[in-house]
Amino acid sequence: RAGHPHPMTSRWRRFLSDRSGATAIEFAVAAPLFLAFVFLIVLGGWALHGTVSVRHALETASRQLSLNPSLSESEMLAAINQRIAYLGDPNVTVGLTMDAPSGGIKLAHATAVYLFRLDVPLLDALDLRYEATIIVPLPA
Repeated sequence: RAGHPHPMTSRWRRFLSDRSGATAIEFAVAAPLFLAFVFLIVLGGWALHGTVSVRHALETASRQLSLNPSLSESEMLAAINQRIAYLGDPNVTVGLTMDAPSGGIKLAHATAVYLFRLDVPLLDALDLRYEATIIVPLPA
């Protein structure tokens, strides 16, 4: 047996040169990162959709305010919540302030604040705050 490698050494060489399981191991390492990235993209898109929906609902409620200047904050909040009910349980607050008439024009400032909690598994939660303000001219 002189000149022949030790049987244990040749087994290790064969094992280390065998690439048949490399793809499975690479997938096991890369897949969780890829899925986490896709999850973050979807969650970010949902948050962006929520902010656009709140803005649109505020614009719609502001149009109602321009037609009915006696509309209250609670009525505006109800109108906004009705339009964004499909978001689940949106955390929206509404503020309404009226300016004193100036030059025959009275302005109302309608503000909506939307809080969205970004919950990512294995990471700390991130609270996003979106605020939209619309100035509505009212009949004096």
